[in-house]
Amino acid sequence: MGKHNFGGFAILCVLSLGVASLVYVLVKKQLRELLDEVLRLPAGSEFYFRVFAIGVFFLGLAAALETRFDLKPEDHFMEYAWRVASGLALVLQNSVWYTLGYLVLVTILVVVLRRRHE
Repeated sequence: MGKHNFGGFAILCVLSLGVASLVYVLVKKQLRELLDEVLRLPAGSEFYFRVFAIGVFFLGLAAALETRFDLKPEDHFMEYAWRVASGLALVLQNSVWYTLGYLVLVTILVVVLRRRHE
């Protein structure tokens, strides 16, 4: 792996972790409050919250690792930029699908447990 390929891969990894961190920070407070209110069980809230965090970070890294950097040294800078952008698109796509799946899971949890508490 050439130094340019490694550099592109490193940039993609940093951006992937940045996207995961952004998603985590955006939903952190509200998700914790929702889980605490609905579950009324601190260990359960912590479990579901950690599963979300682990999933977001692992999916971000998995998408970065899935992107192949096998460009030749004579390739132009934009080839590397497009490869990073392609990998970042995959990271964003995985983040959206995971968040939507998790949203469905939490919605079902809220509906079921709200009925039980009433």
